[in-house]
Amino acid sequence: MKRFPFYVVCLLQLSFGTGYGQFPGGIGVRLDTRAIIGATVIGDTIFIQDNPVKFPMEYVNRSIYRYNPSNGYRVTSPDGATWEHAYPNGGNYRIAVDSQHPELMPGIWIDTTGIYPKSDFGGVYKFNLWGADGAGEDTVAFAGAMNDFAQLAVRPQDSGIFFYIVIRLKRADTGKHICIDSSTRFPNNNPWRWASYDIPPEYGNVDVFPFWLGPYCFVIADCCRGLSGNIDCDPNDMCDISDVTEFIDRHYMNPRPGCCSREEDVDGSSDGQADISDLTALIDYLFINFTPPAPCR
Repeated sequence: MKRFPFYVVCLLQLSFGTGYGQFPGGIGVRLDTRAIIGATVIGDTIFIQDNPVKFPMEYVNRSIYRYNPSNGYRVTSPDGATWEHAYPNGGNYRIAVDSQHPELMPGIWIDTTGIYPKSDFGGVYKFNLWGADGAGEDTVAFAGAMNDFAQLAVRPQDSGIFFYIVIRLKRADTGKHICIDSSTRFPNNNPWRWASYDIPPEYGNVDVFPFWLGPYCFVIADCCRGLSGNIDCDPNDMCDISDVTEFIDRHYMNPRPGCCSREEDVDGSSDGQADISDLTALIDYLFINFTPPAPCR
């Protein structure tokens, strides 16, 4: 067997990324924990606010062929955590029991904002939900297929976030777990596989079974613990000059959502809104009168 020098291996890892090397054949799906929206992940802990959490599903295709995907995922909790629908209007994927019963409100919302648009799946572009009630096991499945060469489906030698699984976790479940894993517990016509559109038939089997890097399990934690003031969500819950810098930058220089809005209510005002009085209270606590910030609430 021919051996590659160590420096060649290093160059390959730099060229393709060590993360993609985890996929046999360079084809797979993973939850990109670095790109979770609406919560902060540190190690195996997810620090939540009261807003929905978007879990990004990244599709990786390092082959030279295009694929029609079919994959299922389940949201579960081994210790009884539950979740709510991301938005109050019932969502973009409702489940009708039958003509005699009203629609159920699913526990999952699907955000299809991603690198693979619906226009690249002219044959089939379909999400389905099973048991989506925010408890036990909620399953979401996607099936997509192109129907001509003008469409790309899962593009060759490309990767990126395809869609988001969106749920609203509960502060009452602090200390419990939320998990996202692969699933084949849905109709047999949607197996976990990708079918190629353009592999020459003489190569035989055109189906591939993408590698899954899960399950992904997180301990649920409240983003605000003890006293407020940890504006930059330091994992050790420290409050220091970096929090002052973060507050000023976020509110007055480069406006953007914070990692934990309750940490910004330093003065404990009744409206809970972050403003100049909170910055003043933070500076007073750190450098002037050392008056402790308001407790988290």
